[in-house]
Amino acid sequence: MAKRIVGDLPRRFWSYVDKSGDCWLWAGSTFWTGYGQLRLNNTSATAHRIAWELTFGPIPDGLFVCHKCDVRLCCNPAHLFLGTAQENVDDMMRKGRYTRDRKYSRGSHRPQSKLTESQVVEIVQLVREGNSQNIVAKMFGVSHSLVNFIVNKKAWRHVTCDI
Repeated sequence: MAKRIVGDLPRRFWSYVDKSGDCWLWAGSTFWTGYGQLRLNNTSATAHRIAWELTFGPIPDGLFVCHKCDVRLCCNPAHLFLGTAQENVDDMMRKGRYTRDRKYSRGSHRPQSKLTESQVVEIVQLVREGNSQNIVAKMFGVSHSLVNFIVNKKAWRHVTCDI
């Protein structure tokens, strides 16, 4: 990313950061994972990595930018540190974040989710009762392909629909 830090990037980047608290929170768009994102040269970069590079320079190959504070939107350079993939996992395990973080990887806990687990059960029931997937999709404001994925267990696999 070092090549991308040109022109008005520092001004543009820091304009999205709320520095009013101990954690400097990213106020721009986010990835589904909850990390801040900024578009640079037709690609997206995570906000905390940009904060690191603007403050300390390039990130060595193979290293991650990790959070001491465990706040995904935090861009405060004082809260960031470099670590290997294993050190990042060890930090997560040591702080007890593994089980808490897993819930964000699926279902209604994902920030962009349009459905709840109970709605998924209802979708499956409606389709099993003979309703068209297109009609069911319109009822819930989702795409036909999502309904198809739900019914065929390619999406929302963690939801059991015993009827």
